[in-house]
Amino acid sequence: MNTKQFCQLVNTTRDTLRFYDQKGLLIPQRDANNYRAYTVDDQKTFLIIRNLQLAGLKLNEIEMILNLRERPITSEGSVKNLV
Repeated sequence: MNTKQFCQLVNTTRDTLRFYDQKGLLIPQRDANNYRAYTVDDQKTFLIIRNLQLAGLKLNEIEMILNLRERPITSEGSVKNLV
């Protein structure tokens, strides 16, 4: 879905989506015309970000959590860094 549709779906602004993209938190695919194209997975990621912010986490903490989805913790040192 395009940016406008996604904004309506998750009740946010284009500026918020661009900010998350710049921070590397929510990086949508690009269509043939290089427009952002959002997926259901992007919706899930956005909702995770929003809920973690509501819980009081900072963006750098949220980034670490999102990275765990892609790279699970494999060492004790990684766990200590997260905590």
